[in-house]
Amino acid sequence: MNIFTKANGTNFFSSGLRQKVDQLMDILYAGGVNNPMDSIEQISYLLFLRLLTEKDDLLATLDKKYTRIFSGKWARFAWGNFVTLAGDNLFNAVRDAIESFHELPGLTETGKLLFNRATLKIYDRPTLRAVIQRIHTTGGVPNPSDLTPANLGKTFRVRYTAEYLFFRPK
Repeated sequence: MNIFTKANGTNFFSSGLRQKVDQLMDILYAGGVNNPMDSIEQISYLLFLRLLTEKDDLLATLDKKYTRIFSGKWARFAWGNFVTLAGDNLFNAVRDAIESFHELPGLTETGKLLFNRATLKIYDRPTLRAVIQRIHTTGGVPNPSDLTPANLGKTFRVRYTAEYLFFRPK
């Protein structure tokens, strides 16, 4: 078994993850994000935000004493808020979220360092909406267990950020 194969026999290629990433990259390329490194970076930021919001929701459901990450001034950065926006409102909201990543509560020093210069590079508003909608749909979001640094980092030679690498348990 190699690093791309999970115990159940599926891997990055057979799981459909590659096709989903390729579709997102095609949307970005058509919208003017032509550098593959920028595309993967932007997809990673958006997936990070979606998965962190889902984890935040799950932990709040399981533990009534849990303090949500997306509460107070951070509530506007929860994934569900972006799905209904379009145009400049969507662009400004997503840009503000990505550029504020380094200030997220509970973020480790490593996370702060990696997100310190995070910026939105999807300037075409319809393209940004298409990527957000694609990630939001069931077929557009990869299985979180497939989103590992080994799968994305080794395949695309980029760093991939995931919430378990950058948040301290409370």
